[in-house]
This record gives sequence, structure tokens and C-alpha cells, in this order.
Amino acid sequence: MPVLSRGDKFTFGQSTKQIVEFLGIDEKSGPELSPAELQARLDKFMTAAIELLPLMPYDRLDTHVPGRPRSYRTLGFHLFRVVENLPDMIHPQLHRRLVEDVHRSRQEICNRLR
Repeated sequence: MPVLSRGDKFTFGQSTKQIVEFLGIDEKSGPELSPAELQARLDKFMTAAIELLPLMPYDRLDTHVPGRPRSYRTLGFHLFRVVENLPDMIHPQLHRRLVEDVHRSRQEICNRLR
């Protein structure tokens, strides 16, 4: 879990609102999503990942994403890890379902690549 620190103070980096407040900057942090909204967005991203990752040519997976110091391979891995590592305290039932979905998604992608 990402953590920001300044001197002897710290905050977890999972909430944009907490980060903005911690840094003392005058920025909007965006809406906080309900568990249902979060799940709908994650379903959308994970569905896209499941469909698009197998289409990426194998020899291009180590190409960096434009404007980011991250390869497509790393980005694909990161998509699944973010969901898998959501803190269970956010919403325990939602977290368990998302982790189950991630494991099914990985298997789907592996099956498509065979």
C-alpha cells in the first residue's frame, strides 16, 4: 500500500482526498465512489483488460506506454494487482468478489494465450 510521509507525519496513498489534505494543496480530489460505483468501474476496466491484453503482440509487451515509464506488460500486471490488493476494510464482501473476479480473469487470459 502506498504511503506518503513528511517528517514524522504520514498518510496512506489510496485516497486522493487524503493525499490532497495531507499535502495542503488547493485541489479537488474528485468524487468518492460507493462500493457499487467502484465495482462497476472496476468491472469495466477488467473486462477491457481481459479482451485487450491477449491482443497485444508478445514482442511488444516490453514497449513503454506513451508518456509513462511503464511497459504494457507491467501495466497489465498492475491492473490485476490493484484490484487484488484493495484493502479488505473498504468493503469485505466487495473485496472478496473482486479478488475472485481477478483470479477468473487471469485464467481467462491464460486460456486465450494458449
